[in-house]
Amino acid sequence: MICTTSHDLKPLTDTGAFLRDLYYQINILPIEIPPLGRRREDIPLLVSHFLEQATEPGGQKQIYTPKAIELLATADWPGNVRQLFDLVKQNIALSHGEVMTEEFVLRSLGEEATKMPTYNEAREKFSRDYLAENLQRTAGNVTQAARLAKRSRTDFYKLLARYRIHPEDFKNASPTGRKDTDPDEDE
Repeated sequence: MICTTSHDLKPLTDTGAFLRDLYYQINILPIEIPPLGRRREDIPLLVSHFLEQATEPGGQKQIYTPKAIELLATADWPGNVRQLFDLVKQNIALSHGEVMTEEFVLRSLGEEATKMPTYNEAREKFSRDYLAENLQRTAGNVTQAARLAKRSRTDFYKLLARYRIHPEDFKNASPTGRKDTDPDEDE
């Protein structure tokens, strides 16, 4: 007998939410398979397998473009492999051609297409936000911001140049992030 679950059953047996006897009967040889989000490198192979599996014998062979596969590999999959398989079946049913494009996949993902950024994109966004936050806290004072970041002023200026951040944009900013304005100024 093969059983699958998306829950850790051991804590559930401790709380009484899962029968302890049943747990020990089915937990003979546990095999943990990480969720799809932790093994994105498997997505292209799974998609290829699902395309073969979902295509009717003698039916038109369909493929995804490399960009479409990349989009599938970076999408969020809370429903795990089942959700991916269902999406591939849906794409096969709705596709009019042999090639499924990135735009087609994006439409089929709908709001679920929250693309996971690449490592470099995420690192760049973090760095830019971090530098801006330090400048915000110090009202654009580069020396103080560099001290907060535990970097030399020279290194800090190089980072600012790399991410095209201008300290003068933060000079008149209050610590809350709003520019100080003249109270007599019309809004």
